[in-house]
Amino acid sequence: MANHRDGETDTRAGRDKARQKRTPPPSCFVVYLWSVSTRGVSLACHSFLFQASLFVSSQANIENLETMVHKLGDGESPPVFADITADLSKLSGEVHKFAFEIVFGQLKCYLNGVALMEIWTSQSAGGAMTSDLPTFSLSPQEYITKVGQYLMTLPQHLDPFTLQDSPALVVALKHGRLPYTNHQEMPEHLADLWLESVAMGTMHTYCEEILKIPKLSPHGCKQLITDIDYLCNVLEDLGLKASSNLGHIHTLLQASPDHYADTAELLPQRLSHTVATIRDIRT
Repeated sequence: MANHRDGETDTRAGRDKARQKRTPPPSCFVVYLWSVSTRGVSLACHSFLFQASLFVSSQANIENLETMVHKLGDGESPPVFADITADLSKLSGEVHKFAFEIVFGQLKCYLNGVALMEIWTSQSAGGAMTSDLPTFSLSPQEYITKVGQYLMTLPQHLDPFTLQDSPALVVALKHGRLPYTNHQEMPEHLADLWLESVAMGTMHTYCEEILKIPKLSPHGCKQLITDIDYLCNVLEDLGLKASSNLGHIHTLLQASPDHYADTAELLPQRLSHTVATIRDIRT
C-alpha cells in the first residue's frame, strides 16, 4: 500500500514539475493580454479555458484571468497594464523608426550632396547657353530620376501589407507612429501610410538640401525647377501631393526677380529670404 501511494505521489509530482517547465514567465501573459486589449478580440469561452489551463494550474486563477480578459474585451484597462502598455507603445515606435530608416536609407543617399552640385552655379549645359531656354527644354538630372524610380517601386514592395489582413500590423502602427505622418485615424490600407511617410521624408530632406545650395545661376535655377517638376509628377502618379515647403520653394524659384518681393510676401519668411539669397535677389 505504501509503495502504491508513493507511486501516486511521484506521478503527481512529475506532472506538476512538467507543468512548471512548460509554464511561461508572467511577461508572456502580459503581452498576450495587452494584444487582446488592443485588438479587441473576443475569445470563445471554451477556447480561452483550454489555453488558460495549459499555463495556469489554479482554477481560481483561471477564473480571475478570464474575468480580466473579458474586461479588456469590453474596453476596460486595469491599472496594472498602464506601464506595460506605455513600454510596448514606445517599443513599437522605435521599431517603426528603425524600419523607416532602412527603407529611407537609399533615398537619403541619392539626395546627399545635392546642395554641392556644380550645375547650380553653371551658366550653360553642354557648352550651350540655356539661360533663355524654357524649362521644358531641360531634362531632370540623374539624382532625382533615381529618387523617382525608387518611389515608384515602393508600392509593389508594400503589396503584401495590402493583400493580406494583418491585425498585428494594425495594432503596431496604432501604437507606433511612422516619421513624417500625423494621422489621427488609420487609413484603409497600411501601405498607403508607409508610402506617404517615405514620400514626406523624401520631400523634407530634398527641401533641406535645396536650402543649403550656396548660389543658383539662372541656368541652375531652371534646372532645379525641372528637377522639382519631375518629383511632383512622380508623387502625383502615386496619388500624393507635394509638401507645402516644396511647393513654396518651387513658387519662389519660378518668380522673376522683378516680382519676387510680391510673391515672397505671401510665403514663409524663412523660405523666401533663403531662396532670395541663393538666387542673389535683393528684396
